[in-house]
Amino acid sequence: MVRHARHVWLLLLAWLLVTPPYGGFPWEASLSIGCADPGHSDLCAPLTSWIQLGAFETEAACTKARDDRAAAAYGKDDEKWAALEQARCFTDQRIHRGPRLLPGE
Repeated sequence: MVRHARHVWLLLLAWLLVTPPYGGFPWEASLSIGCADPGHSDLCAPLTSWIQLGAFETEAACTKARDDRAAAAYGKDDEKWAALEQARCFTDQRIHRGPRLLPGE
């Protein structure tokens, strides 16, 4: 039972690597440049709709994975590289606590 409880605790503290979806809704156009543009990532989308690329135990591991994956995709897969360049590391709790990016995130 203790082992199971520890595993659940680690899942609650997981860092998620997420990237914004493409496109957006017309009413988002007033929020920021690039919002609601079908040809670009929608940084105005709620964090709960961002695409999860991985889960990690620490923020450092999440950031390293993002950087390593972006470096591997550079010059080989422009779409994947662009998604990773805009990817962010957040805790699952942060994603569900606030609907959108805060200034500086």
